Amino acid sequence: MVEPAVVVVMGASGGVGASALAAAVAVRAVRAGVEVVAVDLRPFGGGLDVTFGAEQEAGVRWADLVALSGAADASALVSRLPRAEGVPVLSFGREDLSAPEVGVVVQVVAALAGSRRLVVVDAAAETVLAPAVLKLATLVVVVAGAEPRQLAALSAIGRWLDGRCADVVVCLRGDRRISELRPLVEESTGLSVIGILSDDRMLRGDLVHGVAPGARGRGCVASVADDCLARAVLGDRAVLGDRAVFGDRAVFGDRAGAA
Repeated sequence: MVEPAVVVVMGASGGVGASALAAAVAVRAVRAGVEVVAVDLRPFGGGLDVTFGAEQEAGVRWADLVALSGAADASALVSRLPRAEGVPVLSFGREDLSAPEVGVVVQVVAALAGSRRLVVVDAAAETVLAPAVLKLATLVVVVAGAEPRQLAALSAIGRWLDGRCADVVVCLRGDRRISELRPLVEESTGLSVIGILSDDRMLRGDLVHGVAPGARGRGCVASVADDCLARAVLGDRAVLGDRAVFGDRAVFGDRAGAA
């Protein structure tokens, strides 16, 4: 059984694909037979449900939890969330932008993690919600672009994250040449680069047509998501062909599922 884990994905700057990667990690978890829930902590990000193609699905959003009091019932909440590709998604909406108090957010995320689900959080460092949830994180993935200002932002956020989570990794976003920056980034930040997201036309088309990132099981986003997932639930990645070994099962492949 997978130990409870909270994976926080955030961009060092805007427009680098952090939400798409967060969605892909959650989708790939479902493919691996791991119970998961995706949580949107970007109040003005347009809604993580849009990234999943589930914005038209009925269900609970954060605005419905503003007045939450008492302990959060994780199973009852998950059963009422909209779903896409088997992933329950707790998202901000676009009409009612009421944001819950920080304490409510922490309570909900802690309850979800305590129910032995993998919780994948799409967060933004500039909000008051991120620091509180980082206390619960078992892995933080920072997505950074290759432009000088984007790399400077990565350096700043790396210092900000120091001491907030024991396991922080970087995902670089850019064309193929960005791989040349990998040693420099690791040396300058002291953080491991877990993968590289190159420009993916298929992903852009999928997002336009409401197909969740990672659902096709191929491409750089799915590959990096698999590596993030393996690190979150295993702490390392063993490889068997083009599939990872999860316990005594080969998972993370297109047809992986529960044993």
